[in-house]
Amino acid sequence: MMMTDAAIVSLDDSWRSLRRRVFSWFHPGDFPAVDAPAAMAPFVDDLPALNEEEHRKSARVAAVRGLLYAREGQLDRAEIFFSEALTLDPALSPADVPTFWNLPRAGQDATVRALQNAGRPRDAQLLAGEIAYRNPVRAAS
Repeated sequence: MMMTDAAIVSLDDSWRSLRRRVFSWFHPGDFPAVDAPAAMAPFVDDLPALNEEEHRKSARVAAVRGLLYAREGQLDRAEIFFSEALTLDPALSPADVPTFWNLPRAGQDATVRALQNAGRPRDAQLLAGEIAYRNPVRAAS
């Protein structure tokens, strides 16, 4: 099933709104901050463990969500989802995610920070170097 960027963002907002409403019934005034990963994740406590292929799919979904947030300028959220994706699938390279190179520079830098958060400092350095090579800073003339 193919979903557009707008559909994914809409579903994400709807899910958060529904979760906040249901949570408030049982724990009034106790809902976690919107930026907390627990507020953005679905109820996954009782789900069975995922196999390797499902981890890769989940990582891809998290990476696409990170792309959407980076494109919107919500860099903190983008970094959270990129970190999740890179933790779920250690073989995932952010540069291989479609439209990564079309992101603004700040979005690409958020991905470098996510690589560092995921415990991949060498990959973070390599990606930072490639970003600098593709987007050189030009002196004002």
